[in-house]
Amino acid sequence: MKVVNQPLRKKDAMQLVTGQPVYVDDVTPRDCLCVKLLRSPHANAIVKSINKTAAMKVPGMEAIFTWEDVDQDGRRYTQAGQTYPEASPYDRLVIDRHVRFVGDVVAILAGADEKCVDKAMKLVKVEYEVLEPVLDFHTAKDNPVLVHPEDNWESLAPVGADNRRNLCAHDECGNGDIDAVLADCDVVIDRVYHTQACQQAMMETFRTYCEIDTYGRLHIISSTQIVFHTRRIVANALHIPKSKVRVTKPRIGGGFGAKQTAVSAVYPAFVTWMTKKPSKIIFSRVESQIASSPRHEMEMHVRLGANKDGIVRGIDESSHKVEIGTGKALPLTNLRRIFAGIHHFARSALDVEHQRRHAGLPTLVHIITDRIGVTETHPVGRTVEPHQFGFHPLGGTPTAGRTCRGKGQQAYSQQFFHGKLKAIFVCSFRKYRLRPHGKDRPPHRSAARIRVA
Repeated sequence: MKVVNQPLRKKDAMQLVTGQPVYVDDVTPRDCLCVKLLRSPHANAIVKSINKTAAMKVPGMEAIFTWEDVDQDGRRYTQAGQTYPEASPYDRLVIDRHVRFVGDVVAILAGADEKCVDKAMKLVKVEYEVLEPVLDFHTAKDNPVLVHPEDNWESLAPVGADNRRNLCAHDECGNGDIDAVLADCDVVIDRVYHTQACQQAMMETFRTYCEIDTYGRLHIISSTQIVFHTRRIVANALHIPKSKVRVTKPRIGGGFGAKQTAVSAVYPAFVTWMTKKPSKIIFSRVESQIASSPRHEMEMHVRLGANKDGIVRGIDESSHKVEIGTGKALPLTNLRRIFAGIHHFARSALDVEHQRRHAGLPTLVHIITDRIGVTETHPVGRTVEPHQFGFHPLGGTPTAGRTCRGKGQQAYSQQFFHGKLKAIFVCSFRKYRLRPHGKDRPPHRSAARIRVA
């Protein structure tokens, strides 16, 4: 047993514990162009004119790129870190004449060092046509103010996106007569839950270094979680073949999903591709907070009905998601399957053993609605035991039980509940000691409906 049950040192363990260079800024050259971004002070505006003459006279300045250097009628790209074809719409340009949030990119500045770039940035003169912004997601849909009125906006996936309605994704689905079921329930709760946007705030901010390698490829060294997403996003943004882009990721100083996309990579990539010179960008902490990829703000209206003995019979959920700035897009395209799973979960008639009264139900709804978000499920049968989800009902420990009864037996997979949805049921099992009802319990009607906009 030379390998099994033996300690194994990580390849970069000594470099980490001894403070050796392992991160992007450690392993990339310092004698490269410093890239910084001039950002919009307006939430919705058109750049009427931009004067960079005085800024380019600053010693050390290499280039200042504006919307005039980017084909405004060219194909747009998505910055979402998703597998192709991405569910998020292709709605971005490297530099867009139309800026859509406070912090949107107006110009890319590249110079010999940070000092000259900072000085030049103050000398760039921009004239804006300020437009009315859309600030309330309750009124965003079908608002006369369009966030993306352009004709070259496109959605590759059939997720209900419509730029003429300010919709990133839209879906409605259901099972059963939810109104009739709720009317027949002993207890119905009607709640609205609101979650704020959540910023990951990793220690290492977004940063990327770019150079042209020996073979003429764009070589990107970036603090990214997924090199393949970065390669595809940059290639689409620059309108170059993916074979001309090579991405390397060193050790990253935290990401938590924020670095699943290419928040910073497209800008030095654009500079290097245009100038053929090495360049590097390092986001400040402020930039990482205002122009990155946080979790979106959401509002969920939930009606849940149950019997007095604690059996959940119906769930009616309507949710809104806020898509602002460069936030990582996660269209709710999986919610049909999610609530199919929850619906079957409810139909399995899990019993709240020690809380048969309705006092415990709001917390259960809170667990479900606040944590569901982006997880995908597969359908299951009508009767499911907790251990068959792969969890121990008390400790939340995975078990060997990977089976499912009834109609769900063939459809079940090991990915039945994963990610956030897994946490729901682990938490539920711990708090409520859920158990399936026996065959002696009377059958009941159940229903579920979901509306997402």
